[in-house]
Amino acid sequence: MKFSKKKFSFNALSSISKQNIIYLYIVINTERYNQSLMKTHECTLVISLLVLLIAGGCEDELFIDQVINPSQNDVTISLGESIEITIPKGAVPDGTVVSIEAIDVDEVSEDPTALVNQAFEVKMSSGNTFTQPLLVTIKYDPSKVPANKSPECIGASYFDERTGNWYRYQNVTVDSVNHSVQFETTHLTKLSSWTLHGYSDWISTPHFHIYWQSSGKDAVVSNQVYNHHQYWHDSVDPEYIQDMGNWLDSAYNAFKQLGFDLPSGRICVYVSDLGKEVDGNSSFFGYLRLSNHCTPSKLRTSAETLQSACAHELLHYVQDYYYMQLFTDYT
Repeated sequence: MKFSKKKFSFNALSSISKQNIIYLYIVINTERYNQSLMKTHECTLVISLLVLLIAGGCEDELFIDQVINPSQNDVTISLGESIEITIPKGAVPDGTVVSIEAIDVDEVSEDPTALVNQAFEVKMSSGNTFTQPLLVTIKYDPSKVPANKSPECIGASYFDERTGNWYRYQNVTVDSVNHSVQFETTHLTKLSSWTLHGYSDWISTPHFHIYWQSSGKDAVVSNQVYNHHQYWHDSVDPEYIQDMGNWLDSAYNAFKQLGFDLPSGRICVYVSDLGKEVDGNSSFFGYLRLSNHCTPSKLRTSAETLQSACAHELLHYVQDYYYMQLFTDYT
């Protein structure tokens, strides 16, 4: 196995810069040790490698390549304290090689609302999709979390190579004591923990992620000014945002019943001050913008204007979505 960014061999050690790599710790599975291979200064995937890189006086584990045998028991592997993956009993064949690599977050696209804290590329030699879900735990950076906003502003996501975007896992457990996120997944790719940025708050509905600001010029209109209290409103999120989510989902379901093509994943909605007499707009690149204070008129209340804007802008999104399918490789 020749030296590359992710794989190492004994005959490549001389090419590794001593300034960047202080030592290479090799753990050999003695049951699979092959003396003849060692004489040729080569190693195969039956040898588990743990590479510790030390740069600038700070020790970080950046890569692990490990053989697992989960036929009898669950197997848990980790890369330092940054990420831990539990493979359930019988999920993959014995002898499967699991590789975890810490990747530079600058190498993947930015998310407009989520700051990627740590990112890892995880692969298995037996394949990267599973019938039994794997349990993944990733650390997040607590210094990036706004005060009193945990766990609402923390999550986990995976990277879709087709679209070049991060997508959020929906059922994530946030441990604010140990500063980690935990989730299950049936496929492996680039995985990350994230913390919210650019917006102070967000909620998810069945079909939408809605982001808004709680202060400043982009702050959502207050409940008192909006004046549209409903019995089902909770006391946590602005009633304006709760109505927005309800009406967007209603419009989504109505368009689906009409046979319109819409994405199965959640659509992002960004709420801000769009200026006078502008209630919303949509983007060809797959998101909506809605005003933080839809203006009432002589014929409609602010709530009625918001309801109309939700349906109107989603219809534009539907039109844009058809163009996206025509002119891009992903749908």
